[in-house]
Amino acid sequence: MLGGDFNSEPKSSVHDLLGTASVRPNHPDLQKDVVGILPSTNKLTHTLPLRSAYAVVRGGQEPPFTNYTGHYVGTLDYIWFTADRLVPMAVLDTYTKEEMEATLVASGGNLALPAPQFPSDHLSLCCDFALLDPRGAGGR
Repeated sequence: MLGGDFNSEPKSSVHDLLGTASVRPNHPDLQKDVVGILPSTNKLTHTLPLRSAYAVVRGGQEPPFTNYTGHYVGTLDYIWFTADRLVPMAVLDTYTKEEMEATLVASGGNLALPAPQFPSDHLSLCCDFALLDPRGAGGR
């Protein structure tokens, strides 16, 4: 498992690299590397069968946001897992934008995190996993 704030949105090259083990050569993020700092895309690879727990449980969709501030609302946080050893069973529900705004308004705060009931500008993510049988028997 690999979880945290990756400072990268779902359409980013970082998300692609983690979730597909590579970055396509024409990815828009790579066009921003005008100085040539990044290695060639054939070197931007790994061999782990990583998948996003939230995307798997939610039918391919990441949460609508995991970071909610006055100047940015978007998904930056993920729980990645190795699909050959783990199966995500359930994830902690996330808020819709309307639910978040109603919660923040009800608390008397401004429309941004952190807030009294949310001590960070990032929301908590949580996932329950089942461990796959390492003997390949298909059991959990």
